[in-house]
Amino acid sequence: MISSQTSIFDTLVELDSDIVLTLDETFIDKWVAADVWGLDIETYGVNQSDEALNPFLGKVRLVQVALETEEIGVFDLNKNQMVVDVLQSKFQDGSITVIHNAAFELQWLSHKYGIVADKVFDTMIASQILYAGVEPYRHNLKAVILRELGIELNKDEQLSDFGLAELTNAQINYAGNDVRYLIRAAVVLMEKLKRAGLRDTIEIELAALLPYADMGLRGFPICEATLDDVLQQYQQALKTVSQPVLDKLGVQSVANSDALKAALGRYLNVTITGSNKTELSQYAHDPIVQALLDSRTLENFVGYLERCKAAVIDGSVRGNFRQCAPKGLGRATCGSDGKGIPGVNLHNPPNPSKASPTIKALGLPAVRSFFKPHAGQSLLIFDFSAAHARVAAQVTQDKAFIASYNDNVDCHAIVASKLSKLVGKNWSREDISRIRKQADEDGQLATRLRNISKNLFYGWLNGAGVKKEMETIHAGGLANATFEDAQEIIDLLKKSFPGIAKFHDRIKSEIKQTIALPSAPLKYAAIRAISGRRCFAPAYNSKGEGDRGGCNPNEAYIANWMMVESDAKKRAMGLIWKKSRKCPEWGMRLANECHDEIDVLCNTDYVESVAQFCWKAVNGSLGFWVKSIPAYESEYCLKDCLADSWASK
Repeated sequence: MISSQTSIFDTLVELDSDIVLTLDETFIDKWVAADVWGLDIETYGVNQSDEALNPFLGKVRLVQVALETEEIGVFDLNKNQMVVDVLQSKFQDGSITVIHNAAFELQWLSHKYGIVADKVFDTMIASQILYAGVEPYRHNLKAVILRELGIELNKDEQLSDFGLAELTNAQINYAGNDVRYLIRAAVVLMEKLKRAGLRDTIEIELAALLPYADMGLRGFPICEATLDDVLQQYQQALKTVSQPVLDKLGVQSVANSDALKAALGRYLNVTITGSNKTELSQYAHDPIVQALLDSRTLENFVGYLERCKAAVIDGSVRGNFRQCAPKGLGRATCGSDGKGIPGVNLHNPPNPSKASPTIKALGLPAVRSFFKPHAGQSLLIFDFSAAHARVAAQVTQDKAFIASYNDNVDCHAIVASKLSKLVGKNWSREDISRIRKQADEDGQLATRLRNISKNLFYGWLNGAGVKKEMETIHAGGLANATFEDAQEIIDLLKKSFPGIAKFHDRIKSEIKQTIALPSAPLKYAAIRAISGRRCFAPAYNSKGEGDRGGCNPNEAYIANWMMVESDAKKRAMGLIWKKSRKCPEWGMRLANECHDEIDVLCNTDYVESVAQFCWKAVNGSLGFWVKSIPAYESEYCLKDCLADSWASK
């Protein structure tokens, strides 16, 4: 907030001479003719300051526009809103708008004025792509302008009150400077992106920017009555499961506390240093301890449902999407940062199917079952079928791996045959494939061995060593497996899939070639995916200890497929958004994306057209890079993607 003292002394602050404060005809003419222009807005809360980040509650005070000459227009919407008409036309005239953290501006302008952008260059996303994975680098406006242009922005007025009747010169200068250097920074960043071979990557990200902003604003529709019912059932289940724990231990809550640890210690007659899941799992055979763990799980479910209920606006729940996660692999994150539009994590809602048998036996509805299309809408869910594996087959070009897709060869039967000897069988690869189809005990055993083999294969593909593979075998129920058995299986995998083994060796060699980056304390290895996306991996181990002269090879393997998966998903999102602008009668929009899934809403009357287009966009985007094998599991079928609720698929 601006204090009265600040306002008094503001007479000492001169207004920057190149800032235009009115709808000056000369400036407007230059802006209208501009092929590239910069944009920023300043917002404020009507009742409290945090509303300044929420377009449903706050108001837009200033619109700042920058030209290539770095002339600045600062327009006060509390005095004149005619600039909104110019904004509306500029966003649709084919010119490029340069914005930093554009999702914020796009959401506010869409909600307040119905403005939908076309061509936007986001300097924050550009910086995130250029320096993907470089942990010390920040991507806020101040950091980007300093790093790219060597100019230090004054952010003293950033948290000031832009709801004042009369803004100060200091506030106006701050607002003007926030937009002044955007075009110059965009030019520098774009040139660096081109030199780094990242032009395709930034184009994919900028095309996905518009649907990400729209998803964050409009959200995923829900049925509020179903939400209330699901929440009530989980609350009752929590009460039922936790009450015996409270009664037996004599505590008021199942939350971690000194009182709970002391009560558990007395009950178990042991010293309890902590009561989290890891520490209590050794006592899970005790029904009270298991009930405590189940209560914690149910508390998580109830908390998520309560957050969803609190976040409902206009019949929808939103996620706060971060389009480029810090790891630099192209994936987005989703959650709620406690600021801006109320949101929840739409990427990882709790899943009862992964809970304990006790919770499963309660017959509770799926947590996601209240996410439903509104009347007149249809919900379509599209998966990138086994994208991780398909990308890995393309990248490694392993003949046996590729044959498993093209020739329907069961590549996992190889290791399953080896595992059969651990259970007193001596089944061949062909035996495994034949016997697992039988409806008897041998059929069940062969299926279990193949499932363990599949986990071992993907573990090794992603860099799992002997110890981890042995744990996987034990987890599958083969407790007699030894370290030597696990080593033999890895040797067998290397022999059976030489293309993957060769890929591992190549990546291990490449990531030893580390480089130093300005102002970064660690060295980094550059990892390049077949889609062209690049990320930097730090040359230290997972605990952050020392510099090993290379990054973690496991992370490098996974980065090679995850970057392509991310590009495929974002490419599809961009195509769907573009089509939605051409066919507004379809009512098509993205409601959510999570992992390898895209959720689309549309007018029910056009569901067939929408489903066909989106299926082609999703599978065609993965197939843009995955060419050695089919990019999809099965042909298009409407019933495979049409869903009554988010929990249906």
